[in-house]
Amino acid sequence: MKQNNKTKQNTAMHAEQDIQLYRLYLLFAVALIGFSAFRFLPANFFYIFHGVGTWIVSAFLLFVLGVFIYIRCHLKLNESKKVITSSGIAYFLIPTLFMLAFYGYFSNAGVKFQIAFAMLSVYSIIYNIYKNNFRILTAVVFIAFIGLYYIAHPVEFLSYRWMEFVFAAVVQALSIALSTVYVVLCAAALKHKKGIVRIHNHVIFEIRDKCMGIVSLILGAVLVVAAVLLFFAPSLFVYTVIAVAALYVGVGILCTVRML
Repeated sequence: MKQNNKTKQNTAMHAEQDIQLYRLYLLFAVALIGFSAFRFLPANFFYIFHGVGTWIVSAFLLFVLGVFIYIRCHLKLNESKKVITSSGIAYFLIPTLFMLAFYGYFSNAGVKFQIAFAMLSVYSIIYNIYKNNFRILTAVVFIAFIGLYYIAHPVEFLSYRWMEFVFAAVVQALSIALSTVYVVLCAAALKHKKGIVRIHNHVIFEIRDKCMGIVSLILGAVLVVAAVLLFFAPSLFVYTVIAVAALYVGVGILCTVRML
């Protein structure tokens, strides 16, 4: 009986690993297609297509969101064991809609959206592999990178760039706020014996590995310091990003080693 249970557990584990592997293949394909589109298609294509394309993507997104609500609320099915999920499709459709709608209002939009799509793809891969804290840390770091860029490269309020001006203001404030909150949560979790932070008896943040918590706290603090530094010395942007990226990769390597 015990052997049968063990066999079933191993079979379930292998099935879950296969799903993760198939998702990775699919994510790499989507990343390659999206990145290549912004990289190789001429800017004129997007200026022509973004009008009609925005409506097409909007209609498809509404359909996917409807499917998502129907599956989760009516059928109450768990899509975690599916390679392609409604939430996964919406994850890429929402930023794609944003990029198409705002393409004509961003300076050097092609390059910026290439980087944005690459970030989205990398985060989706990390979300598929890693658990808990490193997912949150990655989201904070990626948003902070965008915020650091606009802190060092402020957008002037011009008639054709007002959307980017608003976006830059929001992402700057959001990056600083998220980095600060992350530092506070890490510090609070490290002080707690179980490595958790509760609000009204609900666990809102958890650190399962103290070493990872400490290095994550350091990285969060570096993001806050980097934002303040670039306000006064925007010329240090490249060096700051390289330093933060190197530290983030180091944390990722440490997380991978400790996960294995």
